[in-house]
Amino acid sequence: MNNDIARSSLRGPEDERQHQRLAYDFVARTKRALYFGKPGCGKTRTGLRVAAAIMKAKPQARVLIVSYKAVVHSVPEREATQWTDLADLKFHRLWEQEGRDALLTDVPGVYLANWERLPFIMENAPKMRPFTYVWCDESAGIKNPRSARTKAVVGICKPAPYVLLTTGTPRGNNIIDMWAQIFCVHPEIAGRLEAFKRKYTTEDYKGRTVSLPGADDQVVELIKPIAITFLNDDVLDLPPLQQVPRYVTLPDDAKAAIAQLEATLAALVDGAKDKPGAVVARGIRGVLTKIRQMYSGRALSGTPDDEVRDVLTIHDEKLESLALLVEQLGDRRLFIVCEFKATRDAILTDLGEQACALDSGNVAEVLARWNDDSDPLRIVVANPASVGQGVDGFQEKGHDMVFFDPVWSGIALEQTIARLYRSGATKPVTVWHILAEGDRDERGEYRRSLDELMLATAQARVSAQDALLQAVATRLYGEKAAASKLDALREAVQQARRDMQQSHPDRNPDAADGAAFREAHKRYERARADLEQEQSNAQP
Repeated sequence: MNNDIARSSLRGPEDERQHQRLAYDFVARTKRALYFGKPGCGKTRTGLRVAAAIMKAKPQARVLIVSYKAVVHSVPEREATQWTDLADLKFHRLWEQEGRDALLTDVPGVYLANWERLPFIMENAPKMRPFTYVWCDESAGIKNPRSARTKAVVGICKPAPYVLLTTGTPRGNNIIDMWAQIFCVHPEIAGRLEAFKRKYTTEDYKGRTVSLPGADDQVVELIKPIAITFLNDDVLDLPPLQQVPRYVTLPDDAKAAIAQLEATLAALVDGAKDKPGAVVARGIRGVLTKIRQMYSGRALSGTPDDEVRDVLTIHDEKLESLALLVEQLGDRRLFIVCEFKATRDAILTDLGEQACALDSGNVAEVLARWNDDSDPLRIVVANPASVGQGVDGFQEKGHDMVFFDPVWSGIALEQTIARLYRSGATKPVTVWHILAEGDRDERGEYRRSLDELMLATAQARVSAQDALLQAVATRLYGEKAAASKLDALREAVQQARRDMQQSHPDRNPDAADGAAFREAHKRYERARADLEQEQSNAQP
């Protein structure tokens, strides 16, 4: 690592957490790294600190930060305003013409781009010099190895000296989701996709790709040299988190309509063996979506191909349960998660002016109202797909969340809960799941509803994700000794600086001869030299 970058790390704020300093030292030393930290553990600070150090060491450098629109349009710039050592960063927004012009005319600085801007970058890449540092935040967005998005990120990362990928949810349904992220950072470690598949996955009886037993542990060993992980329980003092099911009983006519559709779905699945996969998948997806809408309470008539579709009221049981919860919470703020627009509209109509919709386009506006005690807004209704990642700032005022519709993606479940359960949360967080309860079959055995099955599936995937992160985190114990030594040296520098201030003759009449100040200054110089030497020794 460039010595200028190492020296710039001395200028970090004193209130930076230990794990953030450790993460920065690891990333700066490794140069191309994976940082898997649970949502809310401070990954944004680390990514921006690397950018600031590089821009200080190389003023003509260009940095690229790429992520989801909801993340990159607000999070980096807002975070930079909170740290004195990040205040000089100059941002260029590639969704604005001024930012695109700056990129094409080789202006130094930090460029912000959402995924949709990647084609513009790739189109102009041949006539531009490479970025010095590429930071891909929420890198689970490039888990599909064959997508145009992933190929663009790989192409942009390849010539960059510094590359950082950060996410709290690196693994989706199976270990293949990890390959593209590893390949962006170190292609030689990831290897070819087909070889990775043969080594770590197989196919189940339905032809789906699944991880082999022990594959997660093997991949953890593979990425140890380039990956670092922190779990919130290890590095943050968070209040308790409680998830509470809130059951409703659907009326008989709604149950009958759902049962009829479930029979249709079962027939589609049973007859899927001899039909083209894409055709079957589309048919199954359509029926499954209609069933989920019916569980939610509002469904659309017809099919997605119809130009006009009416909203059908299936039941109001979930709405009534939500209204009762809102009444019980009183003046407390509530974050509602709802996937379907028809249901969201019904919720907003029912709750009136105290509620509004939250999406990726109005985050800043809604966040300002949410944190303004004089504003009547106290409830937001959000789709997990639009605000499930990177949205920060709701946790200081909000401690209650409701999943009106369950999600079966572990990533969506964990990332959405992390809008409230993250660094900055000061009170216990409660997450309610409004679920249609199941029934009993002719033998009297309980059959879980689709709501219950989806929540159980999502929670199981979160558990698998946590197991992977915990495994990667074990490498932390090999880093802690070095981290504690660096922290001790940093503290020695800070203490010597404080002693210098206290013993300065202009401030302390009892030290007018300057002897104490000169001694403190010697300790300060020795401590600085020891710290710089230790950081230099830590470099490859």
